[in-house]
Amino acid sequence: YMRPIRSFAIWLVDEGILPMNPFRRSRRRAALNPLLPAEETPTKGASLADLRTLALGCVGDEPIDLRDRAILAVLVTTAARNSSVRLLRLDDVDLERDLICFHRAKGDKTLEVTLHPSARAAIAAYLEAGRPALVGAHDDRVYLFVSSNRPSEPLTMHALSLMLTRRYRAGGGSLPYFGSH
Repeated sequence: YMRPIRSFAIWLVDEGILPMNPFRRSRRRAALNPLLPAEETPTKGASLADLRTLALGCVGDEPIDLRDRAILAVLVTTAARNSSVRLLRLDDVDLERDLICFHRAKGDKTLEVTLHPSARAAIAAYLEAGRPALVGAHDDRVYLFVSSNRPSEPLTMHALSLMLTRRYRAGGGSLPYFGSH
């Protein structure tokens, strides 16, 4: 329905009846669009200082500390998405070949990524001492990172985000929220 009105506005400008076309897009208005990034827009990614703060918040030898440290190591070294890390299965990690396989990556692709030595060490420590204590008798050998409340279930998206925020704040971070992406 707008095309005839726009055509009419162009004709009115051509005839000199209107000084300018009200439908013409102004570059100035586009530059002030709050949805478009501007030079003053801060980066969304975590800084190295934020990652160090997050790592400081993951200290400890409790099973949950080992799990959170392993999750953080995978997130930092692979830049994987929240859901890809949460839904990792035990057989997706090959410590002998230092590989991790993300089946549900963005675009529904399967990605094999080489494990960074720090991530490999964190996962190995979690598998040796953390995961057995978290799952106890409920060990169904499916998910790598299990919930402490429901040992046979993976972490939820919200639980992983809350864990990152909690660990970031425990390390001395000042942001109100710290997410994985």
